[in-house]
Amino acid sequence: MATMRNIDLKHLVSGNDLIEFLRLEIPDERVYGPMQFGWVCFAYNGVEQEAGFPMDLDKEIFLTRFDETPIKNRFQQEVELEETAWKELADTFRNAIPEIIAAVRAFYAAHWKELF
Repeated sequence: MATMRNIDLKHLVSGNDLIEFLRLEIPDERVYGPMQFGWVCFAYNGVEQEAGFPMDLDKEIFLTRFDETPIKNRFQQEVELEETAWKELADTFRNAIPEIIAAVRAFYAAHWKELF
């Protein structure tokens, strides 16, 4: 299993009542070396989703079509979202990019001594 670091994103306000940011999972640089990729983990309608959205932290973009990621309910059944809901979900994540990058920078600023 991959060694990961978790950066807390619970402080981010999504602006969407159905989406709660949880954490950014990134490969541990002490094991893998520096990597600019991570996975934004989130809850949809109070249910943590199995699949997060991959993100290129260097380019500050998400690496997926949001509507290709399954959204599940509390019974782990896939939920059919309407096109408008997918657009709102994608917009919510894209609008959060600056705050996600700020959280990554704050994490590394606080942990720089253990990295070097």
